[in-house]
Amino acid sequence: MLKIWEQLLEQNRELFSDCGPFCMNGGCEEGKMTCGKSIPPQMLPTDIIRVDFPKLCEESVLEEGVLDEDTAD
Repeated sequence: MLKIWEQLLEQNRELFSDCGPFCMNGGCEEGKMTCGKSIPPQMLPTDIIRVDFPKLCEESVLEEGVLDEDTAD
């Protein structure tokens, strides 16, 4: 989803600039289920992936068709 969002931003930044999590655009609406974190509005989707899912950014995971032990589930 984040990669699609980044591609949409590349196509038309003005149209898709307010897309993304609520915490980037004013405030969290998750109530009791909030993670308590706020995402700065200047973060790109790939920045969010790097922060929230660092294992996805490891070279072996990003190569198409290659999985390591932790991602095989």
